[in-house]
Amino acid sequence: MVLSVWIPRQGSLGRAKTAEVPVADLSMFGASVLAKKSDRLARGKVVQVTIDDQTTTAIVRSEIPNENSKQSRYGLEFIQPTDEFLDRIRHVTETARRIQGEDIREEQLWLRSS
Repeated sequence: MVLSVWIPRQGSLGRAKTAEVPVADLSMFGASVLAKKSDRLARGKVVQVTIDDQTTTAIVRSEIPNENSKQSRYGLEFIQPTDEFLDRIRHVTETARRIQGEDIREEQLWLRSS
Protein backbone atom coordinates (compact mmCIF):
# COMPACT_ATOMS: atom_id res chain seq x y z
CA MET A 1 0.00 0.00 0.00
CA VAL A 2 1.15 3.53 -0.75
CA LEU A 3 0.22 6.74 1.07
CA SER A 4 0.43 10.21 -0.37
CA VAL A 5 2.16 12.45 2.16
CA TRP A 6 2.14 16.22 1.70
CA ILE A 7 5.36 17.55 3.21
CA PRO A 8 5.74 21.29 3.89
CA ARG A 9 9.19 22.55 2.96
CA GLN A 10 11.37 25.21 4.49
CA GLY A 11 13.85 27.36 2.69
CA SER A 12 13.87 30.29 0.33
CA LEU A 13 11.15 28.93 -1.96
CA GLY A 14 9.19 27.18 0.80
CA ARG A 15 7.22 25.01 -1.61
CA ALA A 16 5.49 21.87 -0.37
CA LYS A 17 6.08 18.46 -1.86
CA THR A 18 3.82 15.43 -2.13
CA ALA A 19 5.66 12.14 -1.78
CA GLU A 20 4.27 8.69 -2.51
CA VAL A 21 5.63 6.56 0.33
CA PRO A 22 5.23 2.83 0.95
CA VAL A 23 3.51 1.82 4.17
CA ALA A 24 5.33 -0.63 6.42
CA ASP A 25 2.54 -0.76 9.02
CA LEU A 26 -0.89 0.82 9.39
CA SER A 27 -3.34 1.17 12.27
CA MET A 28 -6.21 3.38 13.35
CA PHE A 29 -3.66 5.50 15.23
CA GLY A 30 -0.96 6.02 12.64
CA ALA A 31 1.37 4.55 10.08
CA SER A 32 4.97 3.51 9.75
CA VAL A 33 6.28 4.59 6.36
CA LEU A 34 9.49 4.35 4.38
CA ALA A 35 10.60 7.63 2.86
CA LYS A 36 13.67 8.99 1.15
CA LYS A 37 15.90 11.02 3.41
CA SER A 38 15.72 13.71 0.72
CA ASP A 39 11.96 14.06 1.47
CA ARG A 40 13.08 15.81 4.67
CA LEU A 41 10.60 14.30 7.05
CA ALA A 42 11.66 15.01 10.62
CA ARG A 43 10.38 14.34 14.12
CA GLY A 44 7.74 16.94 14.99
CA LYS A 45 6.92 17.88 11.39
CA VAL A 46 3.20 18.09 10.60
CA VAL A 47 2.16 16.52 7.28
CA GLN A 48 -1.03 15.70 5.38
CA VAL A 49 -1.67 12.00 4.70
CA THR A 50 -4.01 10.76 1.97
CA ILE A 51 -5.37 7.23 1.53
CA ASP A 52 -7.35 7.03 -1.70
CA ASP A 53 -9.59 10.13 -1.48
CA GLN A 54 -9.45 10.60 2.31
CA THR A 55 -6.98 13.01 3.96
CA THR A 56 -5.94 13.71 7.54
CA THR A 57 -3.20 15.54 9.38
CA ALA A 58 -0.38 13.58 10.99
CA ILE A 59 2.71 14.37 13.00
CA VAL A 60 6.05 12.62 12.59
CA ARG A 61 6.70 11.00 15.99
CA SER A 62 9.81 8.95 15.26
CA GLU A 63 12.57 8.33 12.76
CA ILE A 64 14.67 5.21 12.40
CA PRO A 65 17.51 5.96 10.00
CA ASN A 66 19.04 3.24 7.88
CA GLU A 67 22.72 4.01 7.50
CA ASN A 68 23.06 1.70 4.48
CA SER A 69 20.14 3.16 2.56
CA LYS A 70 18.78 6.41 1.22
CA GLN A 71 15.55 5.69 3.10
CA SER A 72 14.47 5.92 6.72
CA ARG A 73 11.42 4.59 8.54
CA TYR A 74 9.13 7.22 10.04
CA GLY A 75 6.33 6.79 12.56
CA LEU A 76 3.33 9.02 11.81
CA GLU A 77 0.55 9.64 14.33
CA PHE A 78 -2.82 10.68 12.89
CA ILE A 79 -4.28 13.83 14.44
CA GLN A 80 -8.08 13.86 14.74
CA PRO A 81 -8.80 11.75 11.65
CA THR A 82 -12.31 11.96 10.22
CA ASP A 83 -14.71 9.04 10.39
CA GLU A 84 -14.34 8.64 6.63
CA PHE A 85 -10.55 8.40 6.93
CA LEU A 86 -10.90 5.79 9.70
CA ASP A 87 -13.39 3.85 7.56
CA ARG A 88 -10.77 3.69 4.81
CA ILE A 89 -8.22 2.29 7.29
CA ARG A 90 -10.77 -0.26 8.55
CA HIS A 91 -11.29 -1.41 4.99
CA VAL A 92 -7.55 -1.81 4.44
CA THR A 93 -6.98 -3.66 7.74
CA GLU A 94 -9.98 -5.95 7.17
CA THR A 95 -8.63 -6.81 3.73
CA ALA A 96 -5.24 -7.58 5.32
CA ARG A 97 -6.94 -9.90 7.83
CA ARG A 98 -8.73 -11.78 5.05
CA ILE A 99 -5.48 -12.18 3.13
CA GLN A 100 -3.64 -13.38 6.25
CA GLY A 101 -6.46 -15.79 7.09
CA GLU A 102 -6.06 -15.18 10.80
CA ASP A 103 -7.61 -13.11 13.53
CA ILE A 104 -5.29 -10.11 13.84
CA ARG A 105 -5.98 -7.34 16.34
CA GLU A 106 -5.44 -3.66 15.46
CA GLU A 107 -2.51 -3.49 17.89
CA GLN A 108 -0.72 -6.27 16.04
CA LEU A 109 -0.95 -4.40 12.73
CA TRP A 110 0.90 -1.41 14.17
CA LEU A 111 4.63 -1.67 14.53
CA ARG A 112 5.65 0.73 17.24
CA SER A 113 8.69 2.41 15.82
CA SER A 114 9.34 4.83 18.66
